[in-house]
Formats: sequence, structure tokens, C-alpha cells
Amino acid sequence: MIASPLVTPASGTGVSNEVVIVPPKSLRRLPAPPVSPNRFVGGQRHDLSAEQRDQLDSFAKSLHLDDFKAGFNANINVVALRVEAKGVGKLLGDPNIASHVLRASRIASVVEDPTSPKQNRFVLLNYSAQDELPGSLTAAAVQQGLALVKHVLHVNYNYFTADQVISSLLPASMPEGTPTAYTLTGHIAHVNLRDDYLPYRFVISQVLLEKNASVRTVVNKLDSIDTEFRFFAMELLAGESSYQVELSESGCLFSFDFRQVYWNSRLHTEHARLISLFSPYDVVSDVMAGVGPFAIPAAKKGCWVLANDLNPASYGSLKDNCKRNRVDNFCTAACEDGRTFIRNSIKQTWEEGFDGKLLVKGGAEEATSRRARLKEERKRRQEPIAQGTNGDNHPTASAAQPPARGRRRRLIDHFVMNLPGSALEFLDAYRGAYRVIGDQTGLEKELKERKANEEENGSEWPMVHVHCFTKDLEHPFEDICRRANEALGLDNEHPAALVPPRDGHNAETPTKQEVSIHLVRSVAPNKDMYCLSFRLSREILLDLPMQELQ
Repeated sequence: MIASPLVTPASGTGVSNEVVIVPPKSLRRLPAPPVSPNRFVGGQRHDLSAEQRDQLDSFAKSLHLDDFKAGFNANINVVALRVEAKGVGKLLGDPNIASHVLRASRIASVVEDPTSPKQNRFVLLNYSAQDELPGSLTAAAVQQGLALVKHVLHVNYNYFTADQVISSLLPASMPEGTPTAYTLTGHIAHVNLRDDYLPYRFVISQVLLEKNASVRTVVNKLDSIDTEFRFFAMELLAGESSYQVELSESGCLFSFDFRQVYWNSRLHTEHARLISLFSPYDVVSDVMAGVGPFAIPAAKKGCWVLANDLNPASYGSLKDNCKRNRVDNFCTAACEDGRTFIRNSIKQTWEEGFDGKLLVKGGAEEATSRRARLKEERKRRQEPIAQGTNGDNHPTASAAQPPARGRRRRLIDHFVMNLPGSALEFLDAYRGAYRVIGDQTGLEKELKERKANEEENGSEWPMVHVHCFTKDLEHPFEDICRRANEALGLDNEHPAALVPPRDGHNAETPTKQEVSIHLVRSVAPNKDMYCLSFRLSREILLDLPMQELQ
């Protein structure tokens, strides 16, 4: 192997001649901060004084990555075989030589001969000097008439990875691990740096910016998430002061101002999981919709969606994203308190209703071309005539007679509550929620028909999918159900009380009360995010007195 402190064997690759080129150990590291930024000493929190914070801030702003880049410049001597350009392929196929060829990430094994770049090539070997070559390799070179020559590899800052650069620059006394993780939202990288790394936040962020082509802006969260609207104050650490994000998820396009709304790209799997539970023509009430990561893909899937967010900025982006994805006729937007919206969405769905499932072949089963669907969509908006469905499972205009349909959708099938910090507290809004439906006789008739027509996506009562946090990592199901029951006003003896999945059930297997709890992600060492899904009942929605339940 190359005898150089810059070269180490690659581990876990199974290739004997693969190496890793590391930064020079002699490069200058970043200095220590004037005061410790760590607010936790001996397990106790110690807030920094205003003077200490100013000192650390001035120190952080005094450090510039460009001042340290030259330290990554290095030369590595290697031995090479000079070969005619046309003979390179044959040479690399020779097992006596191939196993000695230099293999390193982002380093070409074959380069031009600087003395005759058109005719010859250098095949780089994994050795620093000719006297290091094994006899078999030397013999193979002599047998094929190949000259052994010296070659110098030049590496600099641009060659090394973000992890290599940052770990080499940070003081050796820093905790293990390199702070290169970030959440990418469009072109914005959001880092969440520990106290120890904050004095170096500008240097770290500049490295991340330069080493990741998709990143144009790097920000750091300054404080906890806004309790009302869920966005957070942020500090621009590197790159452009550009916060209008455009991204794609679940086959939909989203645009929003990252400073004013909540978006977490790490939840894309959870978005897709929940959407997969919905069927075309389901009516979905998205109570805390944000900019639409659940609502818009659900509408595009063929659901009727009523979406809401209390944050005016989220509401504005939600409406714009509905238009952007051409689902604004199938997803309505509101800007209300969550409890108010739960009642209003129930009332609106009952009074206005939505088209039922198409019962004849065509429409949803026969996708049309994009141009034809757009033409039909324009006609439908202009002419309130007979309706079929388009390729997205939604009604469009048609000159034919109205097709046969299933029941008109007058009750909500799914409620989504994605506000994990407080959504459980909003469950009290479901107690007696169906009392907003003035026609109780009509409601009972509708419930009876839904129960008899479950093949039409019908079920008597709606499902609630509520996201929440728990710090009880040993008994998360019990903690979540206890808090949900408290919000619903149900004691353990109430027949509608939620029972934690257990006794042969797990997070993916509902109990007979249709309760399931899904682990979404761990957000901190002592804090997990879950999604509680359960079916509401007559007792809850009509708020029946206990004597009527016995």
C-alpha cells in the first residue's frame, strides 16, 4: 500500500487495494472558544450571561473557512505503469496487475501521461516507490514491456468530504461525532447544532453549503417551535437569504416560505403511510393541514378533502398548492381554530355532500391523456352539466347522461390531526360533534345505509388519526391512550374508552375497538412521536349519557 500518512486502507469494502485519502494531520485546527458554550454542566442547566453570549457570537463571526482551506493541500507520491492508451483495457483485465491498481474515491486510476497525453496513459498503483512493489507485479510489468514511472497526486480542500473537513477542523477536544447532519427542505439545509458546536456554526455551515450541490441556504433553529403556528425563529448561517421553497413529495408540488410555516421532510414516510389508508371518494378532514402534505396527495388520490390551518401563512400556501396541483376543486381550505373546524367540517359535509363512487366502468378505471383531462376540467368549470370522473378519480364534465353512482358522501371518513405537540388536547371537540347535524332522523338513516354498504368505502363511524409525543418510552401505548381518554372525557369504565393495543396486539394490529398506535420517529433520546388511530363511536359523537349506554 502507499506509504503515506494521508492514505489508510478502506474498511468494509472487501477490496484489498482500496484506500481512503485523509486530510493532513498537520493542518491548523479551529481555536477554542473564549468561554464554554455548554449550558449543561454536571447534569444541571446553566444559562449563559449576556456578556458570554456576546463573546461567543463575536468569536463565531471571526472564523472564516477560507483561512483554513490551504491546510488541506497535499501531495501523494505513487508509482504508475506507462501504457499505450489502446492497451489500458487489456492491462486492467490482467489479474496480476489489477489487484495492485490504486482504488480511491474520486481519484482516477488511469490518467494521461503528461509527456504524451494523446498516446499514453498512467495506470496508478497502490505503492509509493518501486522498491515496495511485489516481485510478481514487477515481473508482469517487465514481461509486458511496461515502464514504471513516478506520479504525484495533488489533493486539496475540494477533494475531501464535508465529514472529513469538519472533523479535521474542529478542536480535538470536541465530543465524538461530526455535525454534518441536516434536514433538507427544498434548497434549505436546516441544521440543529448542539451547544458545543455553536461557536463554529458559520464554518460548519459553509462547509455543508460548499459540499452539497443541492443546498443554497443553511439555517439553524434559534429557539423552540412557535407554540401556536409551529414555525421557529432561525439564523442564516451560510448561503442565500432565500426562504421560498419549492419541493416535490408524494407526486405533488409544494411551495411555501420556510420562515413562516411548518414543514418536516423527515415525515415524508408518515405522510405516505397515512395517505395509503384512504380510498378514492373518502371524505377527509385535515384539521391541522399546514401547507397540505396530507391534504393535497389525498385529493389527488381521489378523496374529497376539507383542510384547515390556523396559521394564515400556511393557509395561503395551502390554497396556492391546491391550485398548483390542480386539486382546488376537490380540496377546500379554511383558516380556523381546530376545534371550530372539526364541527364546521362535519356540518359542511352533511349539508353539501360529495359525489359518491362511480358504479359503471369508465372514468376512474380508464385514465385519459393529460391534455384531454385538462380540457374536460375547463369544460366542467364552465358548464355545470352531467359529470363523470377524470383520471385522478374526480368528477369532470361529460355530455353523456349522469353515470350511476353510489351514496352521496355526507359524513367524514377520516380526521387527520398532525399537531403532535398538542393535538390530543383537541379530541374533546368530538364529544357531541354530530349534534351540529340538525337532521338527526336523516343522520340515523345515513348511518344505517353506511353500515349496509361498507363495500362503497363506507363505515358507520369515522377514523381519527392524531399525532402526538410521549416521553414514557416504557409504556407509550398506555400513556397515549390515557391522555386521549382524558381529552375525550372518558374514564376507564366508559364503553367507548380507548384500550391500548396489547394481549396479542401490536402497533400495526388494531384491537376490537379499532385502536392502533404507530411509531413515527424518535425525536430525542427521551421523546418519541406516534400516530394514534382509532374509530369514533356513537357514544362519543352524540355524547350519550351513561344511562343510555347501559
